[in-house]
Amino acid sequence: MPSKHLRCFFAVLRAVLCYFSFVFISAFITWCVQYMYFDKLGERSIHFIAFFAIIFTLFSVVQSFALHDTASHEKFLAERGKKFVFSREILRVLRSPEFIAETLVFLLFISALPTLPLGLGYTNITSALFYGKNLSALQEKLCIFALMLPLVLAAEILMRTIVRKDWFSQSLAQEKPHGALKSSAFLLVRLTAILLIYAVGFMTFPIYLGNAPAAIMILGAVLPFLIAILLLFFIYSYVFAFRARKRFIKSLKKLCREKGFALSEIRVPYSFIFRMHKGYNFTVTAHGKTYDCKFLSGIFKNSPVMFDLFGAGVWLHYFRIRGKEIFKYVHRFEYAFESENTKILIVSPAPKEMFVGENMRRRRADTGETLGEYKLLNEKGFLRSLELDVMEAKGRFE
Repeated sequence: MPSKHLRCFFAVLRAVLCYFSFVFISAFITWCVQYMYFDKLGERSIHFIAFFAIIFTLFSVVQSFALHDTASHEKFLAERGKKFVFSREILRVLRSPEFIAETLVFLLFISALPTLPLGLGYTNITSALFYGKNLSALQEKLCIFALMLPLVLAAEILMRTIVRKDWFSQSLAQEKPHGALKSSAFLLVRLTAILLIYAVGFMTFPIYLGNAPAAIMILGAVLPFLIAILLLFFIYSYVFAFRARKRFIKSLKKLCREKGFALSEIRVPYSFIFRMHKGYNFTVTAHGKTYDCKFLSGIFKNSPVMFDLFGAGVWLHYFRIRGKEIFKYVHRFEYAFESENTKILIVSPAPKEMFVGENMRRRRADTGETLGEYKLLNEKGFLRSLELDVMEAKGRFE
């Protein structure tokens, strides 16, 4: 871990690079819009487009630099707690050298350089909001600073806290941070994508506005088809999960009836459709032992689940093309509940892959895995263990 002075130096250096990346991208977008529409759109319309480009670029660039800050990522992992509390993380962000350095650098440059070459940059803000009014240089500086101050603070606080939440989810998934060189490469790729996507998006936005009927007709023809496909996929996944849970409950009741096991009422048996039930769902007594059982749901079969040993886990949702990961979404959940009896987690339905994370390593989890005070089982494993009285049998990693 670098010393405090060295960390502050690199924080300032990254802040300067972040600022000029933001300036270059927003200026490039403005130049593209001006070049393409200087004789087609009113001057004020172009200023408004540039103003929105500044806002979008600011938030995206700040998030990109924060996400690929390897030193901050490693420091976060060394200090992270067992839970992520958004308000508490905001306070940590406010105290971090990276936040202080980047905010001060942004505000210093905005105060000193309100006008960028070729008339691009912050002058678009005052030109859009105070069009036709002759502001003095001091008035323009004050207006720009008053408008950019809340935007910079919002971008720094919100994006950095969101990044820390992503790091927390990745740590639960036992994903190690990339090295400095690899992070820098990913950062360059991300900044290039922001530049190209935003430039194309803001240049084509006036075309859609100018041809609203044609755009609406195209969207009306394409969007319903795409939405229908997505809805069918989600409906199929939830119907499959619902039927799997219903079959399991039916099999459980049948087993208890045949073996004389005591089964309590099953509370919110299909709660996974909306949200996970906070406590346990049912209690079963078999062979003189009582088990409190909680349902977890693998609605999407190809989305693995990762458990830690402290009552939390994550679902890993991947979007892949030919086996290559294009996009990943990590959804955190808590499985812990209070009980004096043996605690059982039943994954119903179970995804194709389940993992347990320990000491920044992940290993595949079998049915019958022990997670601290909890026993992890799939549907068949639970019914079989209950019938044969082997619920307390140790897994292969114990």
